[in-house]
Amino acid sequence: MALSGEWENQNGSVLTIGAVENGLFEGTFVSAKGRAARDRRFLVRGTVNGELLA
Repeated sequence: MALSGEWENQNGSVLTIGAVENGLFEGTFVSAKGRAARDRRFLVRGTVNGELLA
């Protein structure tokens, strides 16, 4: 399953995920909404097991 890429939601926020290595992935989320979060970059990390992401 190819997981790396970039996705933009209906609000203009962007999720970017890099390559999966040893069942782990890392990326960033940049919010386009909200006074406190707008344009801030948040680290996203998770695990992959088959087709399941957590």
